[in-house]
Order: sequence, then structure tokens, then C-alpha cells
Amino acid sequence: MPRVSMLTKIKRGKALTCRKCQKEIIAGQQYYRWEFRYGPACVQHVACGYPKASQLTQSKMSTAYAAIETAEDVLNGTIECVEDIAAVLNDCAGEIRSVADEYQEGIDNMPEGLQQGAVAQESEEKIEQLNSFADSLEEKAGEIESATNDDFTEEEPEEPDEEETELEIEEFTAACAEWETKHAEWAALKAEADAEWLSQLVSDAQDVLGEHEF
Repeated sequence: MPRVSMLTKIKRGKALTCRKCQKEIIAGQQYYRWEFRYGPACVQHVACGYPKASQLTQSKMSTAYAAIETAEDVLNGTIECVEDIAAVLNDCAGEIRSVADEYQEGIDNMPEGLQQGAVAQESEEKIEQLNSFADSLEEKAGEIESATNDDFTEEEPEEPDEEETELEIEEFTAACAEWETKHAEWAALKAEADAEWLSQLVSDAQDVLGEHEF
């Protein structure tokens, strides 16, 4: 990947546009600069964040890195259920496998004499790494989708049943009021436990996203 420099100076008469926010970089503002072998240099405001891996390559891997970055952004947002987490991982795995297919297509389109060469071997290594990573994402997605919060063992208070009780009306009304209080307390505890559990699953998903070897 190219070397990234942090600068503040701009050559007189030269206009720079941030790749992230598309706004002009003004002299005195801190910005990152990097360039590839071919094409113009790339610049981005420091305030817009350090360039992501998908921005620092022009190869097919840019799509793979972008898929991971998108998944991380979604997981850092609002997640409401385990199905959301599993969907994020499965979607990312699908994008990763698409990149592996592109590398395989590249090998298939090579002349037969080059399919055993260094470039083909490098592509085959990428294919193996990408598919292995996709496997791990899908495996974790399956684990998360079937997960249950077994740590919360507090039993839900049983609601009084008017048809089965012999209590007088006043006593029954009081029993219902007591149940409502206890049930509200139980529901609050369950919501807190579920939130902590979901947060842990999000953390697990983030961990597996960071385990790629490419």
C-alpha cells in the first residue's frame, strides 16, 4: 500500500479536493496525501479520518476491504436484534466471495502457460484467503443467529388469573397492581440483560471481521 503523509502546505495556485467530503482543502488545514504509481495524488482532510484500506489499493482487494469497512460501520450503528448482526456478516461474506470469484476469473482468462506463473499463484493465495475469511464470517453468523441469552434466568412474574382465583375484587385488584409493578421491574432487568448480550454479540462479530489475513 502507498505511503501516507500528513501535510498542511499547498502549492500556490493549486486546488485540492478532499476525497471523503469533496470539499476544498484550504492552506493551513491538515490533510493526508498518498499516491499510486499511476494517476494523480489523493488527498483527504485529517478531520475526515485516516484513509481506509479500501482507499489505499487499486486492486480487486479494494472491494473486499470496502465490504469489511461497511460491515464495521453498520455494526457501530444501531443493531436491534441478532438477525441484524448475522445479516451484516453474511452480506460481507457474499461480497468477499465475489472478489474471490473475480480473482478466479482472472486466472481462467490467462493463457494456459501463465496459469502456473507467479501472478496466478498469488491470485490463488488471495482466493484461498478470501474464501477462508468468508467461511469464518458465515460460521460466526450462524452461531449468532442461533444464540440465546441463557444468562438471564429471572422468571417472569405470573399474572393473576381472575377466573382461577377466589380472591375478592379488592384483593384481586391489589394483586394485579402488585404484579404490574413486579413485571415492570422484571421487564427492565430483561431489557438491560438483552442489551448487554446483544452488545457482546456485536463485539464478537467485530472481532471476526478483524481476523482477515489479507
